[in-house]
Amino acid sequence: MSIQNDIIYFNLIYEDFGKITDSILTKASINYPNNIKELIKNNYLLYKNFIDFYGQDTILKINNNYSYDYIIINIPKIKNYEYIVEWLINIHFFDDFFDNSTIIDINDLSESEPIDNFKLRINQIEAFEKLDKEGLITGIHNQATGCGKSIIIIKYIDYAINHIKNPKIILFTERISILKDLFQFSKGTHKPNINKINEWKDKNIGDLTNIEFINAVTIKNKKWIEKLVINKPIIVVINRAFLTSSDYKNINHIDLILHDECHNTTSDKCHDFLTYFTKLKVPIIGFSATPIRTYKNSLTKLLEIYHKPENKDKLNILTNYNMIYSISNDLILPPEFIWFQIESYNDKNNKNKISDIEVGSILDILDNTVNKLPFKKIICWCRTIEMAKLWKNKIETNYKLKRNLSNFNFGLDTYESSENDYIKFKKCEGNMILFCAAKHREGSDIKNLDCCIFLDKTKDRNEVPFIQSIGRVLRKSTEEKKFGLVIDGYIKDNEDYEKELIDKIVGYYVMLNNLSLNENKLVLFNEILNNVKFNKEKKLIELNIKSRIYKIHCLDLKWEDIIEKFYPILETKLNISKDESFKLIIRKLKMFPQFNNLENDFWKEYEKLDHELLCIPKNINNEYKEIFDKNTWYDLLGYKNIYYNYNNFCSFCIKNNIKNEKNYLLINNINYPKYPNEYYRLTGWNGWGNIKKNNILDL
Repeated sequence: MSIQNDIIYFNLIYEDFGKITDSILTKASINYPNNIKELIKNNYLLYKNFIDFYGQDTILKINNNYSYDYIIINIPKIKNYEYIVEWLINIHFFDDFFDNSTIIDINDLSESEPIDNFKLRINQIEAFEKLDKEGLITGIHNQATGCGKSIIIIKYIDYAINHIKNPKIILFTERISILKDLFQFSKGTHKPNINKINEWKDKNIGDLTNIEFINAVTIKNKKWIEKLVINKPIIVVINRAFLTSSDYKNINHIDLILHDECHNTTSDKCHDFLTYFTKLKVPIIGFSATPIRTYKNSLTKLLEIYHKPENKDKLNILTNYNMIYSISNDLILPPEFIWFQIESYNDKNNKNKISDIEVGSILDILDNTVNKLPFKKIICWCRTIEMAKLWKNKIETNYKLKRNLSNFNFGLDTYESSENDYIKFKKCEGNMILFCAAKHREGSDIKNLDCCIFLDKTKDRNEVPFIQSIGRVLRKSTEEKKFGLVIDGYIKDNEDYEKELIDKIVGYYVMLNNLSLNENKLVLFNEILNNVKFNKEKKLIELNIKSRIYKIHCLDLKWEDIIEKFYPILETKLNISKDESFKLIIRKLKMFPQFNNLENDFWKEYEKLDHELLCIPKNINNEYKEIFDKNTWYDLLGYKNIYYNYNNFCSFCIKNNIKNEKNYLLINNINYPKYPNEYYRLTGWNGWGNIKKNNILDL
């Protein structure tokens, strides 16, 4: 969330100088309206308290199963500050909390692998070996969604039980759903599902039969801290909001903290909690598919908790199995993307509208692709309950027009609807589409899910819901399932079409590659240019990440506009100067042998290149005119002052009676350039007919 990124940034400034100024606001990630700017400058703490209040209020309502629509309608209003709520709604502040706070039903259980067939994965084996070798040391397991990190968490609990007398353990995460799903607590009790406990024991993962569970997920009793004095092994299973609202500083002793979704370390309350126990030297083990975030100071906050023991400037990454690495090692399946046309991103006027073009685009894509899916089991994520209902109605009304969709079933899963459709979807073998409002993006494992569709019309999707959402369809199941299909939308016709589409391309590349837009901008710029390719014939955008191609199918893309503008728009997006981007182009050109041979004409060789494939401007002279006006291509390729000067050249030509290019090329002399019209262009050249002996030095 950009607003939270800025809060972290502003906090550091405020703690040092006590004042937020216009110059500081210009460096923020949000372009704040004037009334909000004035509030931040005049009373930053009041502004921060408003944001914290609305954030906590939203999370509390989400955790208590309130719908998105209910939350938006019932946002608390404070007299004289109503404009803050209006602004927060306009920038989708509340929507982002909903995107990041998936809640699933207690019946949303993970599919268990039979004990006889159970086999640890390479990432789990490495985590186990690391634990056995180094013990309980603070650090992060970077594990992609779908890699089975829950198994590693259970092993850590088992290790603490076997190596510490009556250990006291806290396991927490941001989302209630994950913990409910993991332990399946019996209704109204602290007892986890005994079948799950026995399963972990039988699979030799961990024996949790004699540990006392404190269920602070479905039972909200703030006296849970008092129970930690019991003289036996104890684990507190709790969500972050409830944990940080408790009097945790009254805890007498903790031996281990397990922090799932540790990318949330950077939020104020979570960071305060972890900092407190870091000072008490409690080992803290974090788990995340995307530990390092794109916003300012996220790494700084993480380092304060999860740094290496010997180096506080380096994260202690215990295992590193991000999405791309996990795909490469066959732990999860690769994604394949299809982009469909939408009319506009969510705004006040269009947030509850679905056009016939959008419906037709989705139906066409499904009709053309479902036969490539072994199960044809599809989940559609909508922003609101109202939109989920509307999308289901639109698709269900028109699907019979498509031959390959004629035998499909449809379901709706919202906080208002019954559970029947979802249960049916989980159990079905395939040929079914489920529409929901921001549910099942994390913490759920729907068997044989092979396609997901983003129908939320989100312009700037946060990397966490993106990675976690597509992870739902990348889980391996049968040999027939080769990839997970991800369908997402882009605007085809609007004034900022090229910019927004390039933003989307860059966003995909950065998120899949686990990078940040705050990386070294020149390195990132060059990397994107080298690894994003446009295939017009196949109507594909190809992202080359770690030597593997990830395909984005774009049937309606305006290829010429995108390719022509990709370079300059990318420059602007990454704040690259003209000089910096041009140097990168020259560096790329010098990798080709034809540009290292001075017998070749630069312009002719450049014209022969596949500019689209290389992502370089077709008309480089026009694009960088100010640079070519001051430099010859000899200069730019690094061949400055390697030949005699212009006076010497003129004397040479007069002495040898050279009056034109043909005569000149017949006399091969290594002291003079093959293309004098270019080499001497800025130092006197005025054509063959103007070479005179006046003021020329003799050789």
